[in-house]
Amino acid sequence: MSSPASPIGESASQRAVASANLRSARALHASRRWAEAAYRYRRAFEDDGNCFEAVLGLGVSLLELGRLEEAVATLRQAIGLDGASFDAYAALALALDRLMQWQACVAAYERALTLRPADRQTLLKLGFALSRLDRRAELTARLETAIAVDPEAAELHGMLASQLFAFGRIDEAVAAMDAMLALEPANGFALALLSDMKTFTPGDPHFLALENAARTGSARSDDERCAVRYALGKAYADLGRHEESFREYLEANRLRRRTFRYDVGHAIGGLERLKAIFTPDLMRARRGMGAPSDRPVFIVGFMRSGTTLVEQILASHPRVYGLGESPDVRTAVQEVLSSYPEQVPWLTGGDLRRIGETYLRRVEGGAGEAVRIIDKTLSNDLFAGLLHLALPQARFIHVVRDPVDTCLSVFATNLGAAYPYSNDLYELGRYYRAERELMAHWRKLLPEDAFLEVSYESVVADIAGETRRLLRFCGVEWDDACLAFNSSRRAVWTASAAQIRRPLYASSVGRWRPAPEDLGPLLEGLGIGRHQPFDLFLLCS
Repeated sequence: MSSPASPIGESASQRAVASANLRSARALHASRRWAEAAYRYRRAFEDDGNCFEAVLGLGVSLLELGRLEEAVATLRQAIGLDGASFDAYAALALALDRLMQWQACVAAYERALTLRPADRQTLLKLGFALSRLDRRAELTARLETAIAVDPEAAELHGMLASQLFAFGRIDEAVAAMDAMLALEPANGFALALLSDMKTFTPGDPHFLALENAARTGSARSDDERCAVRYALGKAYADLGRHEESFREYLEANRLRRRTFRYDVGHAIGGLERLKAIFTPDLMRARRGMGAPSDRPVFIVGFMRSGTTLVEQILASHPRVYGLGESPDVRTAVQEVLSSYPEQVPWLTGGDLRRIGETYLRRVEGGAGEAVRIIDKTLSNDLFAGLLHLALPQARFIHVVRDPVDTCLSVFATNLGAAYPYSNDLYELGRYYRAERELMAHWRKLLPEDAFLEVSYESVVADIAGETRRLLRFCGVEWDDACLAFNSSRRAVWTASAAQIRRPLYASSVGRWRPAPEDLGPLLEGLGIGRHQPFDLFLLCS
């Protein structure tokens, strides 16, 4: 008769099984086979209750599978086994981020940064979480701490410069960017960001560095080459050398356009599909079913049309919260719809309320007691009809600006690959026209008292009168702070961050324009003859 296995032998056997499961889990994890990895990690932990790697791996796998509540509980368990694990705190923070538990999320990111103070990605994510609580300014102190730990980390100086710039601390931002350039003198991205922070004057050493970067071709990638060309175009414009400026913008956009395939006709087809789906009959049948809140105000309009200016005027009011640009609308829609706009005709009242309530839950955390929340996300243009159904008491402000001024401003802005129609004048004109036609469609569908059109030129000509009109539409009383919008300390993260810190100026109205032969492709895209007069509202009539 054989004797029973000893506890020591049994323990060794369990550890061996746990080790085998852990090896299998690692391989599955590396292959991103999350469900199988989670199973193996769980088996490893069952066999060895002190195996930190198994619990951490299980928590990460659950996070990747979207099982967020389980992930949070598991990652907290991992932290109980090893309270000094950066990876555990970073994963926990990400899970809490996705659950929109912002306070706990910030605490987890901050704990991770005590373990790894100069981790760039964690600093970026902390900044986003702080922004949801309207505490973004705290990131500045974190960056300063990280720089003290690692003063040779050039990118940290760049992040600090971006942060200071967004809050209007321009001189400090320039100093921080100079610190980055002292470490990486030929960094084209740093030179480009610096160009947004300042107005160039003759003999400016930064201007000479830009010219040298463009001439020597020292940039290491297409993106960096584009950034240098855009920045040099801006520098030439500051110096009044407009023809040279336009040539740099042409080159920057040529370099960008050659890096991707794009069919502007297909993109315009997407806008046409919105108009076909959102019909008067559909709007009547679904109206009034969404979440009952009058706090949201959506600013819509083409980029570089003055949307940031209008948002800054309104957000300077003490009872108005400026959200800026955020993914919240798209996220709320994606929670209900896997295919937008094709599934819209099948939405129920419950679906619409869920979209509206999800959006409100995401944006109200940082709004405090504000009676209005301003959302100026550019893609709101695509969702205006659905947003009216999901939030029937929401208001919409459509900002318009001279079509040629708008498009030339877009063409002179480094937008990366996010807006592919912006890199070719003809394609830009075609898309602009189609977008204005979509806005005219929304204007016809939405109730008259829910939709206000404001022109950039009118705001510049009569800021007090237009501000009263905006505030009246939003249902808030007059406040003188709205006229001092450029003094507001709120963060601005759009391409207009520098302009919005200056008193209102009229130089962007009727901006310098290229010769007719160079402007021709844009005018053709807009549907305007090269010598044909046109006015601001021609394209939305």
